[in-house]
Amino acid sequence: MSILGDLKDRVVRLYINSQVKEYAEVLNLEINSKEKSIAASVQLKGQASPLQVRVDDYRIAGDGDDAEFTWTKITVEPGSVKLPPGLKSKLDMVL
Repeated sequence: MSILGDLKDRVVRLYINSQVKEYAEVLNLEINSKEKSIAASVQLKGQASPLQVRVDDYRIAGDGDDAEFTWTKITVEPGSVKLPPGLKSKLDMVL
């Protein structure tokens, strides 16, 4: 990965962490703009091990407040976890 790509991933990870810090921490984030994929390791508070999240074929359309993030496939391992109260609304805002 390029230095610019590493920097972009870190900036996005820091932003997401600032939005979900009460509930979770993004431990690792890799954004592949060419393949339109995202891989992340996310530690939810109260969970013993981090989640592995993979987003495939993402798209960002629009600008500013009208921007929309869509994807064709998202995979989370393990397959289910109990979200801490309030986290869903934060995730909806970030994703």
